[in-house]
Amino acid sequence: MMKKRGQTGSGTGAATLVAVITLLIVLYILFIPPESREELLGLNETTDDDSSTTSDGTKFKPYNKTLTMACEGIPGRVDYLAQKEVEHNIPATTIMTKTSAAIIKEVRSLYVKDSLFSDSMDNITFNIDDISNTKNVLLSFLIKEHSGRLIITLNNREVYNKEVFSENIEPIILPKEYLQTENVLEFKTSGIGMVFWKTHEYSLENIKITGDLTSVDAQESKTVFLVSSSEKDNLDKAKIRFVADKCDESVPGKIFVTLNGYTIYSGIPDLGTPVTYEFAAERLFGGENEIRFRVDQGCYLVDQIIIDSELKEAFQPFCSFELTEEEYEDIAAGREDINLSLTFGADLDVQGIQKVNEGKIFINNNARNFYTRALEENWVINSYVEEGYNSIKVVPRNKMYINKLEAEMY
Repeated sequence: MMKKRGQTGSGTGAATLVAVITLLIVLYILFIPPESREELLGLNETTDDDSSTTSDGTKFKPYNKTLTMACEGIPGRVDYLAQKEVEHNIPATTIMTKTSAAIIKEVRSLYVKDSLFSDSMDNITFNIDDISNTKNVLLSFLIKEHSGRLIITLNNREVYNKEVFSENIEPIILPKEYLQTENVLEFKTSGIGMVFWKTHEYSLENIKITGDLTSVDAQESKTVFLVSSSEKDNLDKAKIRFVADKCDESVPGKIFVTLNGYTIYSGIPDLGTPVTYEFAAERLFGGENEIRFRVDQGCYLVDQIIIDSELKEAFQPFCSFELTEEEYEDIAAGREDINLSLTFGADLDVQGIQKVNEGKIFINNNARNFYTRALEENWVINSYVEEGYNSIKVVPRNKMYINKLEAEMY
């Protein structure tokens, strides 16, 4: 019985010792610095599963240092210009005015007189809808009876005051400055005065008001064409080219060309000879543009019309960063890697799918291609970097939006 009690006491002491040692270890772990505790417990170990994959299949570890990057043109839109010039072909057009003689008003007869016991006047009203395109307005008539002076006024302004001795007279000019949209011609004779026994009278027949009316229905043509945002943003110079020929035997007048309300050409062109005229590039708008051709008289066929846009060199965004001697040596020795990431802005097609971004990125003149719908591309660029200054340039193959370009060491 004494032996069993001794064995029990020995077991209890051993358990107590283990408990004390465990307690001391726990207290030690709790009070040592966090970095040492994580290292002791193996909490900062990483595996290949923590790595990400670049577009070319290379694995890289989570970054721990972002390099300072100086950029121009990022973030922003980057345009792709496949050509140095853009030609807008405008359809041929015929512009003309047509002038013809017309009878504005015709009256069969009228009679006016002045005598001791009675007098009478008469008038004719007529309208001119387009005074600016009406000229050579004349009044003509035949005289059947005449005595005294015939007095005619147009809108209360005298245009004739003579005694007539024949049946026919020269047509009377109705001055354009007297004409209105609504007009009144008044006819009367001169008063008899003291010769009270006389009668002054005029009997007129076949009275006509005529004029040369110019039709302007085809005087002007209008065409709308489109300019893309890329073309507008990179526009350097602009010019117009066209060839004009007569299309009838009338005397040709001036041609006026307006673009978005601004006159970019006016003159009488050499017939059948190309006309080239440069105009201010800012007259072209992004989106819809309206070009008008107008002639002041005559008839022209205007053909081979081209609006030519000359474009500047497309801007290619670029960035730069510096590597210290120590950083470069770490990369060269394989102790550190450097990752380049290019982040695109969303640009969806009509179906809501992200458009493809295609181009090249140059790291110190070393090219890497990209063709992707993803919003981010990554490259490990260890073999491309240099100590000190490093440059990166993006050369697009389509219009794209770039949000960010970053270089990170890990």
